[in-house]
Amino acid sequence: MQAYEHILVVIDEQNFVTKAISKAVNLIDRTHGQISLSLLESPSVINRIFPFLNTEHMHKTEALIEEKTAKLQLLIKELSAKGVAINPELFTCKSHSNILTLVNEKNIDTVFIAASNHNLVKGYHPRDVISYLIGQCHAPLFIVTDHKWAPSGHILSAVELCTEKPEHQMLTKKVLEESEHLTQLLNGDCHTVDCYFGESIDMSFKITNTERNQDIHLSLMKKHCHDYHLPYENVHLSLELPERAIEHLSKEIDSELIILGDCGHRGLLSTLSTHVSEEVLNHVNCDLLVLKP
Repeated sequence: MQAYEHILVVIDEQNFVTKAISKAVNLIDRTHGQISLSLLESPSVINRIFPFLNTEHMHKTEALIEEKTAKLQLLIKELSAKGVAINPELFTCKSHSNILTLVNEKNIDTVFIAASNHNLVKGYHPRDVISYLIGQCHAPLFIVTDHKWAPSGHILSAVELCTEKPEHQMLTKKVLEESEHLTQLLNGDCHTVDCYFGESIDMSFKITNTERNQDIHLSLMKKHCHDYHLPYENVHLSLELPERAIEHLSKEIDSELIILGDCGHRGLLSTLSTHVSEEVLNHVNCDLLVLKP
């Protein structure tokens, strides 16, 4: 269960919005935690490789960064004057890996960042910062959209109850614990979704009856709802792929927040693969909390 004692809000210089700060402040008001702000500088790929080719453009970029830095420093002072527990120091990150270093050195327990729509055509970094953090950051990632948190709003939690993989079992436990915690903290209404596949085809091309059938899933869901004080009437089972099931149910209940687990990847696989959480983010319009093992 996340304590939300020290939240790091990353402000992407290429996606300069403050909605993640507002929601982080909302959360620490309830947990009596603290937030720190970090500005991620994101020069274009060409300027990174050949900084001497366009010095005029680089000077303009530096001026814009200085302007945004001043705005964030002013915002820190304004929030502090209102009694918000905010670190007076604004951290600067010149690369994605700098964020990971900051998380480790400052004992950050959750990272907040606004959802973005960057692409290579705009000359942005080849790997979006959110994709990078999902794959590499050990701290939970709270991805913020424009969807507001309504009183008694809907939280959607995605679980994998019949998994035999220890890492996935641990993630499911974390998702359920955090669902219980945030439902109470935000006075929300929690829905839980699990996917099962009923009949499946094995490698010999014979249709086999798996143990992950509807009755077993419902029995497990009932037990876990009881253990974590979640409403059993809000249990959903789906035969769809997880990302599609989450997308469809999120739109159906108009969820404010989706909670799911992601094991993350390292190395080449992390660069080439797309995570379920990224797929979900691309198709929903609500906040996403990605938990790690």
